[in-house]
Amino acid sequence: MAEADSRPDQPNPLHLEPHERRILAEFCGKAEFTPDDVQERGFWRGNLRCDDRAWRAIVKWMALTGKKPIKPPGMWTIEEWQQHDFGRARRRS
Repeated sequence: MAEADSRPDQPNPLHLEPHERRILAEFCGKAEFTPDDVQERGFWRGNLRCDDRAWRAIVKWMALTGKKPIKPPGMWTIEEWQQHDFGRARRRS
């Protein structure tokens, strides 16, 4: 961690466990990736093949630079699903 903290690029991949670093390196296609690289490729849960523990660690690491997972194109949020009526017929009076 001392090496990770001494590097000028913060946060950097050394702040992650080796398992999470490997997941993101494969996702980005390079060993020295940045949070911008991850964001550029599409930072959402379905894009990263990992378990929940690794996903939480990656989200926490990305949050250090103010980046949050995004909604995939064409997908609704939970709130959008709850608000949509799916064309239900209205009750007749």
